[in-house]
Amino acid sequence: MDKSIIQKAKEDARELLLAATGKKGEIQIEDFQRPKEQEWGDLSFATFRLTQLFQKDPIIISKNLATLMKEQLAFVKKRTLIHTVEARGPYINFFIDTARFSEMLFKKIATQKEKFGDSKIFQGKRVVVEYGSPNTNKPLTLGHIRNISLGGSIAKLLKTQGWKVFSVEIRNDRGASICQSMIAWNLWSEGKTPKTENMKGDHFMGQYYVRFKKEAEKEPTLKDEVQKCLKLWEQEDPATRKLWKKTQRWVLDGIEETYKTLGVKFDKIFYESAIYKKGVALVEKGIRENILQYDEKGNVIASLETFYKLPPLVLIRSDGTSVYATQDLYLAHAKNKRFKFHKSLYVVGNEQKLYFQQLFATLDFLGFQPIKNCEHIAYALVNLPEGRMKSREGKVVDADELIKETKELVKQELKAREEKLSPKELEKRSQLIALAAIKYYILQIDSKTTIIFDPKKSITLNGRTGPYLQYTTARIYSILKKIPLKLSRGKINPRVLTTEEEHNILLLLAEFPDVLLFGAHHYEPSFLAKYLYELAKNFSIFYEKHKIIDENNMELSRARIQFVKNILLVLKKGLSILGIEVPERM
Repeated sequence: MDKSIIQKAKEDARELLLAATGKKGEIQIEDFQRPKEQEWGDLSFATFRLTQLFQKDPIIISKNLATLMKEQLAFVKKRTLIHTVEARGPYINFFIDTARFSEMLFKKIATQKEKFGDSKIFQGKRVVVEYGSPNTNKPLTLGHIRNISLGGSIAKLLKTQGWKVFSVEIRNDRGASICQSMIAWNLWSEGKTPKTENMKGDHFMGQYYVRFKKEAEKEPTLKDEVQKCLKLWEQEDPATRKLWKKTQRWVLDGIEETYKTLGVKFDKIFYESAIYKKGVALVEKGIRENILQYDEKGNVIASLETFYKLPPLVLIRSDGTSVYATQDLYLAHAKNKRFKFHKSLYVVGNEQKLYFQQLFATLDFLGFQPIKNCEHIAYALVNLPEGRMKSREGKVVDADELIKETKELVKQELKAREEKLSPKELEKRSQLIALAAIKYYILQIDSKTTIIFDPKKSITLNGRTGPYLQYTTARIYSILKKIPLKLSRGKINPRVLTTEEEHNILLLLAEFPDVLLFGAHHYEPSFLAKYLYELAKNFSIFYEKHKIIDENNMELSRARIQFVKNILLVLKKGLSILGIEVPERM
């Protein structure tokens, strides 16, 4: 494994500390962390863990060990990245040699270029990432945007670590909710279509889904019609299937349009309608082998209480119709057969936690060997300021409407700052900035945390936002365009980058590989999103205090030009992993 330069610095610090302790005690690389304040050093080690070993106060231990390590540094300074060591209370702080560190970093980036940050840890391993997966009876929501943004970023993070990644989607294009929309259209549409109403197909059918829910509250017998429709569909009744195909085409066309806007692409799309029968066959096989059984209502269930301490999972209803779990059983087999995966991830909201526990237990119960490599990547809800979204009540943040409204907010800001923008350029920039605002707002928050989405906060050019990162990146583009080509040529000596601001950014750049690895390992893009903000913020601090070009010091100028190019490379790559496009102008 190719180590990051930060890892090398941590190893050097660990070697010094081990030598000072007489190679006693358990000291791990992970024990060395960045201190809370930059002036306290570059790496810090807490000596509380050594109190039992030395039987002394941790403050005294810090002072004694720091003294010993300072003496050692005189003998090893030519082969260590550690410049000096200081005791601060119960902590030992290590300061990295900026000159050696910058030289190693520049060399690595120059060698790896756009591959900087990548590793080959999982080269040859295949992972399937399932996300998106809408019910095809209504438009996508802000909740879907969180799912799509999270799933897409996880897939890209895994690619940086050598995984062969397959992004897949299951489209739930049959079932009770689909029948509700179909019945409502039949009853109340009066022959209207998306074309006659000038509406996207998903929005058009979504209004009938909402109406069905409202009408069913007044007339409960409508629910009986749903089961009739579902049964007719499964019996391949011609009229039912014809209506289904027509309404599904409308919805899928609308969803595809939204996906195109969001930049979403899948390697493989599965359709529930095409695989549910194979799921039924698996269930029937389980019945024949006495693994699955009927409950008192006549449903086919997987009885999971005894071995898994879980409630039973219904696999086929008493009327013979199938459920989500029916197709999910076969889908697991289909993904393994097609991709021969080493890992299969399901990016689905945490409200489905119990369901996936039941599904995985059932697969295990039925002898599905790769189940140990299947994992549910749960994430929290996205709420409105007034509470939880409920699609059946129509109380949702519609994805298309959200993008449109955010674009309008961006347009107002752009017009106020730059009056001469052409309509075409205004449309293009506002789209890029709006999507960045939405995606970054979502991804910079830990996926396990519930989000209250605020469009106005998301578009600001100050603070932790997508537009701020785009603005910083566009600013760097602008700086580099103004630099004469001849200044970019010649030998680069990164050792001349000696200011505090440069040192802080060098450390951040060197951390990029570890941030990608950590984000991929935890399936958590928020680490990368927060890192990119810190990098952009530190660049702004540096640029306010220092000139890129110093006419009296060409060596420093050339080093700073390359320094800024390295920052741009990392910002662009990081934002791309988050699914954010970078404009060269804001």
